[in-house]
Amino acid sequence: MVTVREQLPEQLTELSEETTVEHAAETQVGLASWLDRVREILDGAELKQLEEVAHLTLQKELDSTVNHRSNTFATGVGMADILAHLHVDEDTLSAAMLYRSVREDITDIEEVKRKFGEQVYNLVKGTLAMGKLSELIEKNKRLEDHFNNNQREHLSGIYKMLISVTEDVRVVLIKLAERTYSLRELANSSRERQERVAREILTIYSPLAHRLGIAQLKWELEDLAFRYLAPDRYKEIASLLNEKRLEREHYIQFVIDRLKSELAAHGIEAEITGRAKHIYSIYRKMKSKNLSFDQLYDIRALRVLVNSVPECYHSLGIVHQIWRHIPHQFDDYITNPKANGYRSLHTAVIAENKSLEVQIRTHEMHDEAELGVCSHFNYKEGSKNTDHSFNHRLHSLRAVLEHYQERNETTVHQNEDETEGFDQLQDFEGFEKIYVFSRDGDIKELPRG
Repeated sequence: MVTVREQLPEQLTELSEETTVEHAAETQVGLASWLDRVREILDGAELKQLEEVAHLTLQKELDSTVNHRSNTFATGVGMADILAHLHVDEDTLSAAMLYRSVREDITDIEEVKRKFGEQVYNLVKGTLAMGKLSELIEKNKRLEDHFNNNQREHLSGIYKMLISVTEDVRVVLIKLAERTYSLRELANSSRERQERVAREILTIYSPLAHRLGIAQLKWELEDLAFRYLAPDRYKEIASLLNEKRLEREHYIQFVIDRLKSELAAHGIEAEITGRAKHIYSIYRKMKSKNLSFDQLYDIRALRVLVNSVPECYHSLGIVHQIWRHIPHQFDDYITNPKANGYRSLHTAVIAENKSLEVQIRTHEMHDEAELGVCSHFNYKEGSKNTDHSFNHRLHSLRAVLEHYQERNETTVHQNEDETEGFDQLQDFEGFEKIYVFSRDGDIKELPRG
């Protein structure tokens, strides 16, 4: 099952120019504690390389004459921690840990290659390339106008340019972790920077997380970005959710007990939990469907996890037997998965005189929904990527970024998730192109060579 994120040890987040020997020792203790936690998350993986990388980046920062306020070590820990909860491989964790240190010229990229090998070197180098592109986009006033106006043609060019520098889907994961960590740390930044970073994330990076199927990152990126872009609206919805929280919790526990009892009577062992509705998705649904908060039927929601596909459909029948189904509120994403691979049954019913959304899927489908492409990583195959099938999977997963869906694809009941940010990642026609900025600040596509 997916692991819930915990807070980082305080000793790992407090390095500064005034760091003392005693504080450095405390940091070592915090680092050992964090590494033990990551090993537990990753089912007892040894993580010898990650431990070596962590000690190297810590020592490099302590020895550096560069202003410590950049805090490259804490950033590396934060990024690696995000990725550990996505169950990626050790090379990806190591590259994430090294990325900011290399970017700030505290650690030399060639030293990374010598000490940790070609894989880690290429991942760091690829993430640096994506980072350089992000800097260009951030400094380009013309592109900022495209963000503000959501101009699809130009946003499509940004997506294509991002993908053109990506040879490995793990680079995108590291960049997503970096953006997630940066968003978490924006509280003390200027209002202008908060809005600029949040806009970039909602426009580019949360849609990428969605297309890679990584719900954990998608929801956090969206909610944090929305909080900075529309703080009053965010607080209003958060307040509405909190007002009826106790009433909603009592109701959810009641329907959980009822459904669990009915499923058990039919021999189905299920894990049933209340499903949190995220603030940005609530806002988008209210806006797109012109609904008030009280009119939303899926504020109350259950997630049902069972052991097999037949049990999914059997459970669905039981749900519709004990509660009245709401017409036109059913989606079968098991038979017809979403473009990003998401599989589940979605239905809505009237349960105890209240509308209730119910999602039903297997445990495996749930891990895939939360972790997306990361659910395909397997620590037991080894951290050096010697397994050719592993590399093949990475190339297959990269196709998610290249060909999101056919241009003219339509659905009868299009899910709201299919229209976020730049509504669709338009067809990426391949990697035989290069992308450059014109004098006017637009992105132009040119043939390679």
